[in-house]
Amino acid sequence: MLRAVTEAGAGDEPVPAIGYIRVSTWKEEKISPELQKKTIKEWARRRNRVIVRWIEDLDKTGRNFKRKIMEAIVAVENDQAREIAVWKYSRFGRSRHGVAINLARVERIGGQLESATEEVDATTAAGRFHRGMLFEVAAFESDRAGEQWKETHDWRREHGLPAAGKRRAGYTWYRRIDPEGKPQEERYEPNDAGPAYGGLFLRYVNGEGYMPLAAWLNRNGYLNTRGKPWTHEALRWYMDSGFAAGLLHVHRPDTCQGLEEPCKTRAHYIHIPGAHKPLIGLPQDGEEKSEEQQAEDAQAIWDAYLLARERTKNTPPRARQPKYPLAGMTWCGRCKTGRAGVFNAGATANKYRCKTYAKDRSCKGVYVRRSYAEEKVYDWLVKLANEVDENRVPLPELNHAKEDRAKQKAQKEAELLKVQAGIDNANTMHALGDLDRAEFLRTKETLKNQRAKIEQDLLKLEDEDVKADGSTPYLPAVRNLVEEWDSLPVPVVRGILATLIKRVELFPGPYIEIEPMWTTERWSSLELAV
Repeated sequence: MLRAVTEAGAGDEPVPAIGYIRVSTWKEEKISPELQKKTIKEWARRRNRVIVRWIEDLDKTGRNFKRKIMEAIVAVENDQAREIAVWKYSRFGRSRHGVAINLARVERIGGQLESATEEVDATTAAGRFHRGMLFEVAAFESDRAGEQWKETHDWRREHGLPAAGKRRAGYTWYRRIDPEGKPQEERYEPNDAGPAYGGLFLRYVNGEGYMPLAAWLNRNGYLNTRGKPWTHEALRWYMDSGFAAGLLHVHRPDTCQGLEEPCKTRAHYIHIPGAHKPLIGLPQDGEEKSEEQQAEDAQAIWDAYLLARERTKNTPPRARQPKYPLAGMTWCGRCKTGRAGVFNAGATANKYRCKTYAKDRSCKGVYVRRSYAEEKVYDWLVKLANEVDENRVPLPELNHAKEDRAKQKAQKEAELLKVQAGIDNANTMHALGDLDRAEFLRTKETLKNQRAKIEQDLLKLEDEDVKADGSTPYLPAVRNLVEEWDSLPVPVVRGILATLIKRVELFPGPYIEIEPMWTTERWSSLELAV
């Protein structure tokens, strides 16, 4: 039932209201929560309101509604309060679409949004016009600040600096103003911890995961830039950013124009060269390297890291810390869809068998000794090492069609912009009452599903680009792998094999077929088991 909010007199029962406080992010002005609360309390006393609950959003932007303000809106809808009181209307939000939609939710059931410092009677046409102008001014100020920050970020990127200046692990950050107050060139230079952080990338390529790497950092006294122990999530973000490779991770300027919220589509971000020196490939203790050699090593290891990240996404979790050299790489050659896992576990895990057969017998199954499969993979490595050493064949190169993928990406990005525009139009029509809620929800759900599908397609195209442009630095060292097969740790052997082998298929007989990364032609053992 609609509830009319009227001006309460001195003898009337106080109107219940929720006091909402928002302190802006560092990109906007900061108004202390104490000042906002004091002003709202004085307004409530003058207007015969009682604040039944306080909700605070500290260090939150008003450019979206992913905030606790939604709790206040739900409380009004549930009849726990009749008004939401803010210091200024801009505290409610600075997003045109978000303000229109969420203010409509409050007023649809008879609630009101009140400003403690802006006397507006929103029950009249003139008052609603006045309030709309105040919201438009707030949105304008947000847009203007956003443009200024965009110009600042563009300038920093053009000069090889990250958009936000802050400390980075493995680097000493020299700010534009030194501790004595004198201006200096802002720059990042590797510090004593740099070689340790740079070495993490090659260790990851060799099979170590983020959790053991983070544990190693913490065990050896390397803390993050906040002085706290590393977590595997934070370490993954740090390494994926590419900063330690001398790169900056930036949003492509030709995508997502006009969005009010930050883009979270991975395919819309690229790496560009930075002005800082990479940590990857830094000389270790007693080692000497030229800058050119370090740059070559850094690029090769970074390419290998990207390939390893791509492989990890398609690797079963249990194979990421493998016990066996071929963990996660073996497949049933009969059904083609079932992985071939070890039979039993531990020391008794001496056979591979089709998991589809073990699950529902829909495949006839295959059993192959683990020692046989590993022996034949080793034989293939020996054959490959001899061909590389004798230069009878060139090192394999990944085949790609970059121009076709570029056209596909451009088409998908255009489709994404159209779908996003459709979502914005649906929000506007719903806010203006031209689209009822049920139809609005159906339309938005359909468009969001389309957007998710397009974003997934873009991710696949981006992954193909990474694979095509990358290199496999282990191919020249295949012979070293052969010589040290029995001495290297299993995770290292498995990590190197994953750079060379796409899959190993097992067949009755038994025999195996190996599909390398660089070609669809397979190598077959065609030998009987002993």
